[in-house]
Amino acid sequence: MLRTSLFLTLFLFFCVTAMAQTARQAINQYTFARLYGYVRFFHPSDAGVVTDWDALAIYGAQAVDGAKNAAELKSALEGIFHPIAPTLRIYETGKPALGPLEAPRDAGRMKVVMWQHSGYGPGGGIYKSIRTNSYNFLPKATGPQGGGFTNITTQLDAKPYRGRKFRFTAASLATNLRNAYGQFWVRVDRVGDGIGFFDNMDNRRIMGVSQKWRRDTIAGTIDPDAESINFGAFVIREGDFLIDDLRMEVEMPEGWKTLDFNGNFENDKPGKDPSGWSYDENDKSIILAVESGSPPEGKQALRIGRAGEPIKAEYASQLFPIDLAAGTFLHKDLGNGLTIDMPMALWGDGKTTFPATDTIAARALSQQRAAGLSAPLTGENLYLRLANVCITWNIYQHFHPYFKEWTTNWDQDLQTAIADCYRDKTPAGFERTLARLNARLHDGHTFVAGPQTFIDRRFLPLQLAWADNSLVVTAVFSPDTKARRGNVITAINGIPTQEYLKQRSAFVSAGSANAMMRQTIGSLCVSKPDSSLQLTFRSGNGQTWREKVPFSIPANEYYGKLPNTRPAAFDSLGSGIVYIDLSRLGWNEMKEKMDEIAAAKGVVVDLRGYPKDENGSQIIGHLITKKDKDKWMHTQRITRPDHENTGWDSFGWNLTPKKPHIAGKTVFLTDGSAISYAESVMGYIKDQQLATIIGEPTAGANGNVTGVNLPGGYTFRYTGMKVTQHNGAQHFTKGIEPDILVKPTIKGIIDNKDELLEKAVDVIKNGQATVKNGREAK
Repeated sequence: MLRTSLFLTLFLFFCVTAMAQTARQAINQYTFARLYGYVRFFHPSDAGVVTDWDALAIYGAQAVDGAKNAAELKSALEGIFHPIAPTLRIYETGKPALGPLEAPRDAGRMKVVMWQHSGYGPGGGIYKSIRTNSYNFLPKATGPQGGGFTNITTQLDAKPYRGRKFRFTAASLATNLRNAYGQFWVRVDRVGDGIGFFDNMDNRRIMGVSQKWRRDTIAGTIDPDAESINFGAFVIREGDFLIDDLRMEVEMPEGWKTLDFNGNFENDKPGKDPSGWSYDENDKSIILAVESGSPPEGKQALRIGRAGEPIKAEYASQLFPIDLAAGTFLHKDLGNGLTIDMPMALWGDGKTTFPATDTIAARALSQQRAAGLSAPLTGENLYLRLANVCITWNIYQHFHPYFKEWTTNWDQDLQTAIADCYRDKTPAGFERTLARLNARLHDGHTFVAGPQTFIDRRFLPLQLAWADNSLVVTAVFSPDTKARRGNVITAINGIPTQEYLKQRSAFVSAGSANAMMRQTIGSLCVSKPDSSLQLTFRSGNGQTWREKVPFSIPANEYYGKLPNTRPAAFDSLGSGIVYIDLSRLGWNEMKEKMDEIAAAKGVVVDLRGYPKDENGSQIIGHLITKKDKDKWMHTQRITRPDHENTGWDSFGWNLTPKKPHIAGKTVFLTDGSAISYAESVMGYIKDQQLATIIGEPTAGANGNVTGVNLPGGYTFRYTGMKVTQHNGAQHFTKGIEPDILVKPTIKGIIDNKDELLEKAVDVIKNGQATVKNGREAK
């Protein structure tokens, strides 16, 4: 028995060591991550409000990494957090807790300051986070373009160089692009306001923080009817970088000619704008100044960037009733031999929180820590990777509204992701780690993106679907493949298709099983240029063959090629049956036809996809017969970590009946492509029994989305609101179940049939029982 235990201990140790650099480092990062979430989201000090928490996550990951034991880890954690939370107590697990927090002398005249979260406030939208009875800084914009756009440009006459090759080169130094992108660009304007050559380096952005200059090249051919060559540099979001030694060269018969413009900034005055360059003079956030230093050419360079918007503070009293007394402690065992006691509620006089923290010193320390972070601050940086895992895990841990529906060990998932961070070496590799972590919760709204996710994507020349337990070709967009509609793909890169898709699904976040398959297949069809898949096909007569199928179709072309086999957005199907496609027929068009729809013998409403506009909620009013009072949307009231004592605010759409009433037999078509708002519509249809539902379960992902920006250009989104069925039953990961289950078949694909639509018509024509207004209609 002793030998077995010793073996298991050594096995686990070496497994962890193989995944991370050492088992001790994994422990340190896990402990830091848990404490980070408690202090950031639940300790209400003034110093916490002025702290750059993204930078602190990177700084903290680096600061704890070298701790050799629990004592050194404790010391490192205190050094990180005590300037922000001086009343935080970290001590050895098992030792008695310290006494209560001493109240200030004027405590009787003070109010409680604590964090209240209605969802994840920094995510924006309907969600809000405040400190009660105190000042709060408003959250910054989220999303890939949050923070704005700053651009400089210059122009040269292109007419003398029409038809000639050119090359534009420029040097840059990423000084502060932690959460921003820097890019050079070239555009050729043609006669008649047409645009010719264009390249803005969207597939090779300048990011992070670096101590080395880099040089980029944009090369091409000047259009034969060119008027001008326009070029410059821009920054997206808050950050800045240095540029120097910009050169525009054109190939002439005698060799390469360098065109004349101000590309080295040597004759400009330091601190002033560069001559010969244009920019938006009304842009109050622009950073633009010539600086002296050690650029690759000469003695001066140009700094271009975008400053953060002025921090706005607003006073808030409370979002909902305060349920903690000042001085209330959070007591948590962090594991690994350390326990904390941390005040979740303090005293405040409306201006300062007590015990007081020095916000000037805290802000200066935060800036100092951010400035000292190791470059480059991209996915290649271990501590940035660890920080992003830390931030992501904590947002779900404290704010994901579907925590009761989780089917994973989220604590173990954190440890796995930490180990993956040590193994990752590239930004793309880390994007997979982040995607795998997010996918563990099966939130169908979740999507992870990195700096290169949407850059120069290519698609397979095939459309694929799942039918008869097989991966089937539904459309072909290239003559270079033998594949035809109805062919089955039996293997991918030599791996049986089902096994390959199962492996790939580990990186896909989806709810219902059919939505998971749909999204996994969708992810299979897109990749980078110059990549391919080895596919094994089987035809209907049993013939098999293998092909190397390249990702060859640009995104904009691919979506334009997808076939539409449905009827017109509003159409007659004969026999008094009308067809409505909510993804294509807008409300303004639909309401003009509402009398015809209401008088029809039968109505087929297609909700395979997403409603085009308000048509989804509007049509429900023409189906219901009494005022709707159902409460099926729920936002959280969060005052404690780890989803403890979570309260809820519940509401619905409060719809009222509208005329004319749709009296005919009504069928809704749906499947896993119906997500979010589409599921809100389908929830009414199902729970109030307004129509028969034919097809497959919907996606099982509903509720307003929250977006999160992470350091290094990574982002993710998730569902911030809880949505249930109207009777309170679980919707998350289950979706809306159809009354009649109909799935695509290989035969239907070969025959180019819409099997769901055919079933709907059959149900209406042949009098099969359909649910209508809460009763069966024959």
